[in-house]
Amino acid sequence: MIVLLHDTHGRIKQMLHEPIPSDYLAILDEKGTRYHVEGTLGDAHDPVAILNRQYVKVTTELLDRPQMEAIVDRLAIAADGQDEARLTGLPVPCDVTIEGPDGRETVTVKDGEIVLTADVAATYRISAARWPYLPWSAEVIAS
Repeated sequence: MIVLLHDTHGRIKQMLHEPIPSDYLAILDEKGTRYHVEGTLGDAHDPVAILNRQYVKVTTELLDRPQMEAIVDRLAIAADGQDEARLTGLPVPCDVTIEGPDGRETVTVKDGEIVLTADVAATYRISAARWPYLPWSAEVIAS
């Protein structure tokens, strides 16, 4: 058995493993803490997988975090400031971080897509994050 403490969005904030004091759930109820009990006494769990790959649905059902359906149409572009790589299928809104030779920039994408152009030849790492989706990343090479 494992007790998962979570926020209003289902993000797991803390896990409690056995042995769990018999009055602990009552204390959580009194404090208004959101929690989910997974399994029964003696069940084995992978805490790393739970924290990184799962979340608690508001109805207190433990679910796998979904894959982001993002797609980059091109992984290689010309470093001419005009050739484009288009990232589509992002959840709305979504934070996208682009890392390149000039550093790192994060933008909030509000329409589900973003276009990357480059003036400098380099490898650009693109990552996208939006709860509860699993993090997504790809590299675009500008030459």
